[in-house]
Amino acid sequence: MPRRLDLLLALAGCLALRPSAAPAAPSDAEFLLQLPSAHAAALGGAYGAHRASLDDLRYNPAGLEGLSGFNAVIAHETAPGDWTHEWAAVGGQVGWLSLGGEVLLDSLQPFTLYDANGQATDNASSSSQVLGLAAAVALNRWASAGLEGHLFRSQLYTYEASGLAADLGVNLHWPRQPWSLGLAVQNLGSQSAYVATADPLPLCGRAALQVAWKLDGGLSVRPSVELVGYQDPLRPSELRGGLEATLFDRLDLRGGWMKSGDFDQMSVGLGLHWDQVEVDYAFLPGSDLGDSHVLELKVSRP
Repeated sequence: MPRRLDLLLALAGCLALRPSAAPAAPSDAEFLLQLPSAHAAALGGAYGAHRASLDDLRYNPAGLEGLSGFNAVIAHETAPGDWTHEWAAVGGQVGWLSLGGEVLLDSLQPFTLYDANGQATDNASSSSQVLGLAAAVALNRWASAGLEGHLFRSQLYTYEASGLAADLGVNLHWPRQPWSLGLAVQNLGSQSAYVATADPLPLCGRAALQVAWKLDGGLSVRPSVELVGYQDPLRPSELRGGLEATLFDRLDLRGGWMKSGDFDQMSVGLGLHWDQVEVDYAFLPGSDLGDSHVLELKVSRP
């Protein structure tokens, strides 16, 4: 058993290289913190007060309220450390409920294991799969609430773990006012252990504020700010900020910034709209292991 635990700890060190919002202590459920939206990534992740978008599934399920018709999104991220992330979601309005479902797939390129003498002994890989189902409802003219449940499974070499998690959120928006406030708690739940004792899920809380101003000349501007706090005392809180400008409802220009302890990161991106189709791109530079590129395609039908 000690040899198995030593090997598992060594592999967990590889998981610590999994790109996330900021450096953190190794956790075998870090994939639950993955935020694959190119739109949100370009804003530094300050997205928890946004509304009526499938991207809200990864930030605040209450933001689903306001979806109309049928909506679908797919996203691909090439991330540092040989990680790739694939995300897909569908959703829309069904009666008085806004519903959404998502699939998130993370995978690490296989790597070689070596013994104490430097000899190759085996190949290993790591991956995870998350399935989520969410519902949001309007409480009144100025408030909505949402709930999402996740079923997840992860693999690390020859070991497996699985579990359930839940996200809760509310969104407050004042009629005829440009303000929107989002509050969410993410990753309530538990998981099974790889070997002996399961780590707790990366429980976190989010508080976000967004303002939307429509200016002259077909220009609208939306600044946003968000604070993310974690239950894990080894993981510092994150301050996120973003600014988005839309020209003639066709072109979005975005920039963002995130700071967590001694770590900070800038981000930039853009979005293009054609009737019911939107393409978003985000670039996140600055990691010691390389840069991140996120590409996202959205389709909506009335």
